[in-house]
Amino acid sequence: MSSPVFHLPVVPEDLLRAYLRHIDAEAVPPSVAALTELHRVHQMALSHESTWIHLGEEWDLDPLAAIARFTQSGRGGYCYHLNGSFAALLHTLGYAVTVHRGAVPGDEGPTAGLGNHMVLQVANLPNDANPNGRWHVDVGLGEGLLEPIPLMVGQYTQAPIHYELNRAPDDAPPELGDWRLRIEHPYCNVRNVWFDSSPVGFESFAPNHHELSHASTSLFVSMLLAHRRDTTGIDSLIGLVLARVETEKTQQTLEKRGDWFAALADVFGITLQDCDDTQREALWRKTLAAHETWRPA
Repeated sequence: MSSPVFHLPVVPEDLLRAYLRHIDAEAVPPSVAALTELHRVHQMALSHESTWIHLGEEWDLDPLAAIARFTQSGRGGYCYHLNGSFAALLHTLGYAVTVHRGAVPGDEGPTAGLGNHMVLQVANLPNDANPNGRWHVDVGLGEGLLEPIPLMVGQYTQAPIHYELNRAPDDAPPELGDWRLRIEHPYCNVRNVWFDSSPVGFESFAPNHHELSHASTSLFVSMLLAHRRDTTGIDSLIGLVLARVETEKTQQTLEKRGDWFAALADVFGITLQDCDDTQREALWRKTLAAHETWRPA
């Protein structure tokens, strides 16, 4: 039986030009080198962030709407927005890209199946290092890949992080996926990504998206988060704590309103130019209160 076909949207020409300009990329024919460059610049240009949740905004899974936000106001999003938009971009540029269910679990594995993370796969791009031509692609994880890696068992280092990709054990439940990515760095919060080879449509993530953006148990709801990957490490903002992870980790607490908004803009590209003073003040007060609640714990 053939696999179901899930259609990805084509990015309209004007929006495509704006998207490529925003991430400082060009529309060139598909190749391993071009995919690698697109992945790298996308990670460096757009932040994995949850400011929208703390502003009380409702964002759906439409990748074209996410691209419009990227290009018009510099906003990012979490995995569904970043990987969903990247999938639409790759599809528009001629790549054989598919969307897959994943999870970001602890060492014990997912407790509720896959779906709280989205990953991508690109096919038909073989080279000497990856003769099967399939690539694991993920621009939606704050502490994740800078570049795509071959979808094959192996060890991959993208400084300062080491990755190990393995197949799931033979006795693993099929609903928990058939791939295991291990992230190895002493200061990364994410240690594992589990994902499945079967392609799915965007609608399959709707229940998880609603829970992650609304439930009080969601980390995205309880604390404002922002991450951005670059060629030497990761910047992160968790509440008021700004950190930089390379080989070592440095951090500081931004307890002044001006310093906090400056970090959002200068480090993560989140200028909030689409928010008025009342919204910005409410965001600061909410983040400050969450930090004060968290700090004693």
